[in-house]
Amino acid sequence: MEPKAVDGWNVAHLNGGLLLSADDFLVQFDAGEVDELITILNSDKVGKLRDTQGNTVTVHPARDHVILVRGSDKAYPGGIIVPVDAFSELEEDEAPIIEGLKPAFRRSGTKIKRGFRVTSGRHKGQVVAHIATAHKPPVSGATHARLRAAAHRNRLIRALKAARTRQKGASLRLRRLNHTD
Repeated sequence: MEPKAVDGWNVAHLNGGLLLSADDFLVQFDAGEVDELITILNSDKVGKLRDTQGNTVTVHPARDHVILVRGSDKAYPGGIIVPVDAFSELEEDEAPIIEGLKPAFRRSGTKIKRGFRVTSGRHKGQVVAHIATAHKPPVSGATHARLRAAAHRNRLIRALKAARTRQKGASLRLRRLNHTD
């Protein structure tokens, strides 16, 4: 049986877990299984997970989608295709930024350190550790091409990791510290 492609995916991040739903398909993974899912996606090999109800879900990773197959699924016996776009989250644009550098906080591992938010130029919007970094020249074309290719290869993995990272304590504290009204 062939896997089915379905439109209208809903992805929710719940206490470190992950909830995927579309039409007649609903699967929820706890935090440990989400970590295992990321490991499977990094290895590019087929793997098996257990959802929160204890059912086995087989994961077939691909470049631009993931195929999930549940053992006893009557609606989708061949599995269902989850596109990478379902995991991306649109973020709202920030308010207009005035010229110069502003003090801000940044995350370095699990620690929060002081930094500077770049408010103009090539690195606008970034938080850097040193003022000199704000006005560095751009990277070479070859380096930029390699970085762009690497970023394109692992879109799904980056989306899942970003969602998990935003829920960590250091990221939540950082958001509170940098929040301005």
